Amino acid sequence: MKSQVSPRQVARAIGVSESTLKRWCDRGLIPMRKTAGGHRRMAVSDVITFLRESGHEVAQPELLGLPAAVGRTKWTLDRARNRFLQALISGHREVASEVVTDLLVAGHAIPVIFDFVLAGAMHELGERWSRGEVAIYEERRACEICMSLLRELRARVQTQSPAGQRRAIGATLEHDMYTIPVTMTEIVLLDAGWDATSLGSNLPVETLCQAVDDVRPDMFWLSVGHVWDESEFVSAISTLAATARSVGTRFIFGGQAIRPEHIESLSHIDYCKSFDQLVSDSLSEAGSRVSDVAGTS
Repeated sequence: MKSQVSPRQVARAIGVSESTLKRWCDRGLIPMRKTAGGHRRMAVSDVITFLRESGHEVAQPELLGLPAAVGRTKWTLDRARNRFLQALISGHREVASEVVTDLLVAGHAIPVIFDFVLAGAMHELGERWSRGEVAIYEERRACEICMSLLRELRARVQTQSPAGQRRAIGATLEHDMYTIPVTMTEIVLLDAGWDATSLGSNLPVETLCQAVDDVRPDMFWLSVGHVWDESEFVSAISTLAATARSVGTRFIFGGQAIRPEHIESLSHIDYCKSFDQLVSDSLSEAGSRVSDVAGTS
């Protein structure tokens, strides 16, 4: 995946003249920068954002380092999820990348793509693996493909942190090895304008409490892909929530392994059931304190 391209490449890729592209840049529709050598360059992430917002078609996507079929396939989310799943199982990384990029160019929001395509496909993959319909190597390969696509997507949405940007950190607890959900959360928050950092997976509650106390972020998110012991799990989340509350950090948890009884026993803690809800809540409650979230005074 290219990170920067020239104005000429962008004009050819979109199928417009360079003068038209320059007028768009002058109007602030697509940011343009100059290198140390004086050459004009445009970030591919900015070009994709323009395509998402304008609905402009891509004539030659390969000039931007995008899959050749981008913009030429009209996906529904259900069809996209099935196609993405089959690409993961068969090891066709290029097809999986094409599905995700095509959805982005078509204007689908990242939280929606994650909720209905990536998360749905990975859940179905896990179900098929548990039934013996997918071999272990196929499941592992699929996870590697998904993570590589997420790393590329994170590079596209990651920008320099402006002054005053809200900060968020997140992780999974010890015994929870699932990296994909916590990475997706990081990307969703980055795309929503947060300075978000995933601390990774399989971290003891003690070190997560230390991280919250040291960093004192506006938000801490906990992705839950596996619950190893019910009582220890509830105790760990309660401990984390108390630490977050003590420093004014908002605490949110969610994930595929969360069950109704967890939500009930942890009703004093903010639970998020989807990436789309996470973004909506983070935007509508910007600046809210943990006391607001927990309903305490």
